[in-house]
Amino acid sequence: MEKIKFSTVIPVYNAEKFLERCIDSVIGQDLEMSEIICIDDGSTDSSQKIIETYCKTNKNIQYIKQKNQYAGTARNKGLHVARGNFVHFLDADDCLLPNVYKELYDFAVSLDADCIKFRSKCFSMKTGVEKSNEHKDYTCEFMKATDFGKLISIEDHPTELIEASSHTPWSGIYKRSFLIDYKIEFNRLRCVNDRSFYIKVITNTQKIAYLDKYVVNHQIENPDSLIGIRGDNFECQFSSFNMIRDYLRGIKSSIKNDIYKRILTMELTDLLIWYVYLSDIQKIRIREKLKDFFAELDWDEINKNEDLYSTIKKINILD
Repeated sequence: MEKIKFSTVIPVYNAEKFLERCIDSVIGQDLEMSEIICIDDGSTDSSQKIIETYCKTNKNIQYIKQKNQYAGTARNKGLHVARGNFVHFLDADDCLLPNVYKELYDFAVSLDADCIKFRSKCFSMKTGVEKSNEHKDYTCEFMKATDFGKLISIEDHPTELIEASSHTPWSGIYKRSFLIDYKIEFNRLRCVNDRSFYIKVITNTQKIAYLDKYVVNHQIENPDSLIGIRGDNFECQFSSFNMIRDYLRGIKSSIKNDIYKRILTMELTDLLIWYVYLSDIQKIRIREKLKDFFAELDWDEINKNEDLYSTIKKINILD
């Protein structure tokens, strides 16, 4: 029996508005021997009915239901039942551009890559207007033309992989055996369950590549998405940072100190940027916890660069 080439894992939570568009975009791809795994994370809308309808006419679609345990747990469950050589974690409110999977798969196989990142487009849910130019990490605008199409690593491309690349799981594909062998999974936080996953990926392989191709249409400004509720669950930012810091401390002897500090600096910067985005009410609620977080930081692990201190000064959090 021919092996499955590609597994698309879709965590689903009350996604009835977008689910058909998402699944149809995967079914219509140009790659044979692929499967779709929909993990229903306790939806209360018609998501289950939609997926079950697809399962009746497409044997390559698998439906798995779990209690609400958030997207990280759903993705992990999909990963461990997947059979494909490569895995793509696609969000239910996003969709694929036409006929991109075959080129993406062939490119990954030709390089024997563990991870392939690619360009994505962004559209506003509210207006339908493309806003890709506002999200240059999704479009890979920070990458040099000479960096596409070849294997790179965090040692030779730290800026691109740490500061300039999107950490989102849907903006890349991963060799399944690589994730399994290195026990790389998503954390179980309600939000920010992808950043620790990404850091483990880039610190465990020398075989990452960028494909100069737009693959995903990513929807932004969806208040019901994980990003939309991130402000109300800001404690997840602290937990994610601590998870990544503890992980890096455990592998510190195997990575360069500069890389160690750059990763933690980037994670701290991301946390502060999200704090800036909070509403005034949210900031008041979280401010004391943010002060406690800063008080416990080991500043010897952080690069004290101008951008970071400018952001810290802007939020006026340090005495």
